Amino acid sequence: MPGSITTLKQKLFLEITDTPDVLNQSHFPSLDGLRGLSIIMVVIFHIILSYKFAYNFHSLATLGVQFFFVMSGFLITTLLIKEKLNTGRISYKNFYIRRFFRIIPAAYLYLIVITLLNYILNLGMNFFALLTSFLFVRNFFLYYGGVNHLTGHWWSLSVEEQFYLIFPFILKKSINIYFSFLLFIIVASCLISISEFLALTVHNPYVLFSIQLITQFQGIAVGSVFSILLFKGVIPIEKKIEHKNLVIALLFLAIIGLTFIEVYSTNIVILMECILFAIILLMNLKESSAGDYFYRFLNNKKMKLTGALSYSLYIWQQPFTLGLSHIHSRFLLNKFKSNLLYDLLITGVSFLILTLISYFSYYFYEKKFLKLKDNYKISF
Repeated sequence: MPGSITTLKQKLFLEITDTPDVLNQSHFPSLDGLRGLSIIMVVIFHIILSYKFAYNFHSLATLGVQFFFVMSGFLITTLLIKEKLNTGRISYKNFYIRRFFRIIPAAYLYLIVITLLNYILNLGMNFFALLTSFLFVRNFFLYYGGVNHLTGHWWSLSVEEQFYLIFPFILKKSINIYFSFLLFIIVASCLISISEFLALTVHNPYVLFSIQLITQFQGIAVGSVFSILLFKGVIPIEKKIEHKNLVIALLFLAIIGLTFIEVYSTNIVILMECILFAIILLMNLKESSAGDYFYRFLNNKKMKLTGALSYSLYIWQQPFTLGLSHIHSRFLLNKFKSNLLYDLLITGVSFLILTLISYFSYYFYEKKFLKLKDNYKISF
């Protein structure tokens, strides 16, 4: 046992010099399928929330967002480390151009559309909610009077954009310093969680700002840590996993079970969910056997298409999911709000419209920018 601990410490502090075979792929299998699974969770549970059940399903909708954070941290960290190993540097210019073409066109199109609709239809949207969404700081300003649900999902996009602004500079300086910083975020999130539970959190606005920033990076930090552990050879990805399908099923059951824990709001529980999902992600980076059913499910055409559309679906889903509650309470529709069949019809039509808008947004708008993004992609 002491020898194993020593070997682990040595691996953790070794400099990364090459890329493991499993990360040498130009496109990681299963990621699109996992994105598809995540956006399905977000959309379904946001719709369920609009029906105001006795049980609050918000934790399950948030779970899908945490999955996106883990995948984002894993993918971005992997690509930047590969770029550093292959070229000896990380190009900030190319990185931010790629992120701009991937994130901004669809995000700003949505915000411009709902701003115009707000003006034309007099929706009563909160101006500050719109402004903080355009500036990608919505995660620090979540609650307002008036209508703000149409930009409520911008909190997660804001977290990702802030991650992109901070983390690459640390990674470029030193992978080991970056790794230590990620561990600090994870440990600090747990300590903050304990202090909140004991009602010891300081009510200073600057402290609260720092706490919020640290804890919201937690899912991304987990994905980044698992990427680095793969590069350092700490995780034996090449070993065959016995009863893989059963293990994955049990991991998912554990994740869902954690959402029903009363203290879900604590960062420790979110951390556990993110770690379990990161394990599932790594287990599906390559097919291990002909009976690898979950891998095949994630990589079938429908799941891959859903994953490709996941960003578009996430951008446009709020008016057609959580917005259903608002639709039911306005104009002539309020007299039907207690009619379950009518509500289900509205939900079905809304979901169809969401799917069509997301499809056209991706294939006839976003892909034009993605082609520009490819001009700045990393070649390995």
